[in-house]
Amino acid sequence: MKPFWVFATSAALVATATAQVGQVNGIAKYERFFNDDPTSVLTTFYNYPTLVTFDDESVDNNGQQGGFANKHKFEFSADNGTSSFPFSNDTFFEVFSNFKLESSVNGTRKETGFTLSTIGGEGQFIVNDDAHEVVVFGGPMPFYRFPFNYVNGSVIRMGFRYYRDPNDNLRKVIYFANGQMSPPQTFTDLEQGIIDGSTLGEYLQVAINRNDPNNFGRANFSNITITPLPTNPTFLSVFRGVRESGDVTSLADPDLNYLVVRNGVTALRTESPITIVVEATSPISNPTTLEFGAQGHVSITGLTQRIDLFNWISSQYDQFDSRPAPTDDAATVVRAANPSLYTGNKGHTVRSRFRVRADGPVFTNTWRAFIDRLAWFIE
Repeated sequence: MKPFWVFATSAALVATATAQVGQVNGIAKYERFFNDDPTSVLTTFYNYPTLVTFDDESVDNNGQQGGFANKHKFEFSADNGTSSFPFSNDTFFEVFSNFKLESSVNGTRKETGFTLSTIGGEGQFIVNDDAHEVVVFGGPMPFYRFPFNYVNGSVIRMGFRYYRDPNDNLRKVIYFANGQMSPPQTFTDLEQGIIDGSTLGEYLQVAINRNDPNNFGRANFSNITITPLPTNPTFLSVFRGVRESGDVTSLADPDLNYLVVRNGVTALRTESPITIVVEATSPISNPTTLEFGAQGHVSITGLTQRIDLFNWISSQYDQFDSRPAPTDDAATVVRAANPSLYTGNKGHTVRSRFRVRADGPVFTNTWRAFIDRLAWFIE
């Protein structure tokens, strides 16, 4: 399963910054950012956001003394890769990526992960092949180490959420790794958060081993997502079906804490045995962009899921999507062409409906929906 929010595109951001994360549309490439062994054999592959690969072979400096490492990275861009996107102190967002590090384990470190470049130093959220750490440190990023080891050659999904805590107005970050999440970490740097003008990306670093001509490091970066912070539901109704576990808070975080609903009794064949309604308050009174997304899976094949948005002008639901319900975690995003129809005129309420039904025969009378996230992107 993919245990994280994987909404790949959105134009929504609620922040005071001029530049918005929803504008990110590519990556700027910085191969050989460190180039202490220029004779190494570097192979790259770019298919952002699906897959990026750095493969650096023969990092031995031809057996000569000197040099430290080769480093290759890419950074998020809002101009199709011409330049790096500048993050600000109030650019609030979530970023996630799958990382896979393969290397010659020979005493010199290879590492991969996120890199946050700032005038106050480099923040890193990495895995490595010597200490096997999953750790965050450097620059403005609060230190945190996850209580498990990285296994070289395995895929790990990592990410973080940068936000302002409404309870104390402090900027904080929550780190995620393979379904685990850190407690909120408060920034303690002078700027109390990400420094204006910072750039964010992902990298591979291969330390030179002059005694090993086969010294190499290879990193795969896949299922890369960076999105503005969503508007999470504040109201949940299981209109049809039987709620077995979870509540409205289960829909807020990519933590595998599912809302689990079993199919229920319906009066008509056209009704959906699982029907879930969620509501929230739009943070903007007149949004220009409104998206709604659902992530989760169902227990059997042969089911269909549907997403509807409530139209406050017609006082009825409009269906936006219908597709086979996945049996492995997947995300679906719909966008309203006219957002004003779907935000309540007075209370700015947004209401959406998620439905699951069997449109044909299935092999069992009992089945379930496991919903990890329902949320809106509103700008």
